[in-house]
Amino acid sequence: MSKINKDTKEIFKTKLLQWHKHINKREFPWVNEKDPYKIWISEIMLQQTRVEQALPFYLRFIEKYPNVSVLAKAPLEDVLLYWEGLGYYSRCRNLHSSAQFIYENYQGIFPKTHAEILQLKGVGDYTAAAIASFAYKLPFAVVDTNVYRVLARYFALNLDIQKNANKKYFLKLANAIIPRDEPDVFNQAIMDFGATVCAPKIPFCEECIMKDTCKAFEKGNVTEYPVNSKRTKIKKRYFNYFLLIYEDKIYLEQRTQSDIWKGLFQFYLIEEKSKNAFEKKVNYLPKEWKIENIVAAGAYKQRLSHQEIFSDFYIVYLNEIPEKLKKSSWQALKDLELYAFPKTITQFIKNTLSVFE
Repeated sequence: MSKINKDTKEIFKTKLLQWHKHINKREFPWVNEKDPYKIWISEIMLQQTRVEQALPFYLRFIEKYPNVSVLAKAPLEDVLLYWEGLGYYSRCRNLHSSAQFIYENYQGIFPKTHAEILQLKGVGDYTAAAIASFAYKLPFAVVDTNVYRVLARYFALNLDIQKNANKKYFLKLANAIIPRDEPDVFNQAIMDFGATVCAPKIPFCEECIMKDTCKAFEKGNVTEYPVNSKRTKIKKRYFNYFLLIYEDKIYLEQRTQSDIWKGLFQFYLIEEKSKNAFEKKVNYLPKEWKIENIVAAGAYKQRLSHQEIFSDFYIVYLNEIPEKLKKSSWQALKDLELYAFPKTITQFIKNTLSVFE
């Protein structure tokens, strides 16, 4: 791979900033935001979440938790409830943990250096660079899939972005290009450019301000960049949720294991390795339980980044609370809204309330 000369980098930077200056910029509440706390919240929410999906959650979250101190003092269960529906709940747990860290170690004042920001739980190079550049105008380049794509195409870089050495190369290149006087503008520009013009499958090359100097456009193979060897293998899991009902109470349990949805609540769960018939699932419950009736109540599917969850729901009417569950949490139907559930269970509750009336 030949070395990219300084003039070529300068041309790229100049054209990108020129494009950014004249476009109708995407209007979101975090654009041009200078409060590092709000930038942090938006960046964490936007990880693996579409902008349109994150927007209402962001507005509601900021209204409830307007600063680090308020978030740090809030119970995690309440914070998870306000995150419910966004998914990837480890992001929320990391936010809460980092807020407590900032409150205890920085008196609730958001850290001001890139190195300190990078120490926060759940914050990587991209998020640290975004906060440092947007809030404090520090010259650290953001590098995400959009930026990989823009740089790989413009400079025709035949580098696999899954390899750490190549990721470091892209980061070094971006940091070499970013202007020291307006790093925030450059970072916003390259992200917007990758999201709107230099799109993954159908880029708008004919209308692109870069086309006369873009190496991939010159070669006629724009969509071959960036090289990405990753092939995500999707794991299938089969959950059986049993709504244990005794009189007017429903059994709830909290997921505490290091797995998906940690900290969220669920009904009595039995996971199986493959999907089985209803008749076999009835026998999953302990024989000593005094069961009045079991009703199949619906099937749902939820796709995560690396997993596909197939959930079958069954309503189990009990004549008495099983001995081993007597000290567990039994809640009234009207109180379910106080608990944070995985999306699948939330959908089930919404669609099946009439069963309990």
